[in-house]
Amino acid sequence: MVRIVILGAGFGGVYAALHFQKQLRKGDVLVVVSNQKDFVFTPLLHEVAAGYLKASDISIPLSSLLRKCQLIQETVKSIDFKRQIVEANTKRISYDFLLIALGTMPNRRVISHIKQRSKFLQLKTVSDAQAIYKRLADPHKKQKSVLVIGAGATGIEVAAEIQSFFKRKGREASVKLVQNLPGIFPGKSENFGNYVQRSLENQNITVFYNTLLASYAHDTAVIQMPEGRKTVAASVPILTAGVVPVPVKTIPRMTNEKGFFEVNHFLEIKRAKNAWAVGDIALYINPVDNKPVPMLAQSAKDEGELAARNNDLELSIERL
Repeated sequence: MVRIVILGAGFGGVYAALHFQKQLRKGDVLVVVSNQKDFVFTPLLHEVAAGYLKASDISIPLSSLLRKCQLIQETVKSIDFKRQIVEANTKRISYDFLLIALGTMPNRRVISHIKQRSKFLQLKTVSDAQAIYKRLADPHKKQKSVLVIGAGATGIEVAAEIQSFFKRKGREASVKLVQNLPGIFPGKSENFGNYVQRSLENQNITVFYNTLLASYAHDTAVIQMPEGRKTVAASVPILTAGVVPVPVKTIPRMTNEKGFFEVNHFLEIKRAKNAWAVGDIALYINPVDNKPVPMLAQSAKDEGELAARNNDLELSIERL
């Protein structure tokens, strides 16, 4: 009899749980702890934000997906790796095997100097997407000025979908992107970056490069450009400037200085016993290109399945 605990119900946690469900034997317990009640197909959140899809189109209740799991809807507070105990809001959960898939959260530290930072929307959950759509569809303000901070993949998708939303509605709008780097997708080829730039220009989306957000107040932003400061309208400010790991206290400390769990090629947490980490909260350096595995839904799904398969032998030994 073994007790498996999975923390998080994103792509990594859910696909690991789906694998474990098939391997359970009589007496085994599979626990999934998540502060959400649904599994969300996050790559389509921007479609909900622009009103193309409803929340129900990209989410499914965990209870219908993970029928053999004990679901606990709480927030994880701490993990004691020596005693093999997880502390949640109101529960203490023991484990024989632990898989951490808590993911990341928007990096709001980049706007910590902004007094009205609570005005900035983000896009990480269904409720975030719904909040963006509600702001866009507000009938009291006919002309919108959208300012997206961060021109990574999420920022570009959001800006493009929002511009398409306004075009579909036949409404005037201004959509701008603020990028603190000299170009788009610096890790990709120059041709690819130029292609994306032309696509944005064709959609009347302006991109400010080498630019930072200096201040924001009363639907107006001041941006710091290389040539000086510029004031731009921003009735709908959206933050997509990167993510940070979901914070969790570990005893002893098992995360690095940035809050990630460093794992080996089996996805085992270094220095921890019977513990794995997958998805965005896990840090694995690919020896082929010496770069971290990218934070993508596909990567998290693959890691969840791989970690679960890597556990199969450990589970067999534990049952002996």
